[in-house]
Parts: sequence; C-alpha cells; structure tokens
Amino acid sequence: MDQKERHIGMAWFRRYDYEEMRSIFTDGHRLPDTYDKWLQMAASSYNRLISHGVSVEKVYIDPVAFPAWCRLRGLDIDANSRVQFANEFTGRKYLAPVASRRPGRTGKPKNPHGGKQG
Repeated sequence: MDQKERHIGMAWFRRYDYEEMRSIFTDGHRLPDTYDKWLQMAASSYNRLISHGVSVEKVYIDPVAFPAWCRLRGLDIDANSRVQFANEFTGRKYLAPVASRRPGRTGKPKNPHGGKQG
C-alpha cells in the first residue's frame, strides 16, 4: 500500500432492516438468508480490509432512502449501486475537507463582478 491513506465505504445493514432490504434488492437472493450470516460475512471482509491498512466506513443502507437514491440516478437496486452509494458517501466525507484545505481557498465565493466582496 502506498503512503496515501485509502478510504472506502462498505454498505452496512441494520438487523431490523435486513429482510426488507433483501426483498428490495434485485439481487437480494444472493445475500445470506439471515442477518447473522450476513453480519459474519461482512465483519470478516471489514476486518480483512482494516488489517491491510484500509480505512473502512460502514455506510448504513436505508430501505426508503437507498431506492430513491438509485431511482434518481437511473440505477438498479443491486450490489453495484450499494458499492457506489457507500463510496460516494465516503468520498464526500473524506475528499471534501481535503479540497477545502487547498492553498488559496478561503471558503468564500469569488465575486464574479471583481472588486471587494461585501
């Protein structure tokens, strides 16, 4: 791994949402049939990534918000979209603060008309 810290998002489910989420996903039949089995598999993947020095953000998938997010983007409600959602969430969390710390950035919008800003 290089010197840059690597952040990724990992789709995560709440126990009480798991069955509903499986029924919403177009690939829900590919997920383990119980939350406990899924959690064991997900925790193993999470721990493996952490052990390799990857910063992993658990991104909870909501049964109402996630399908709406997919519809807005014209995406299937599946594993690819879960990965994209988790990484987009994590990217905004970790990349936005870095961009705002760039030299010359004050956080104030530029005045398109020149002169002093009020």
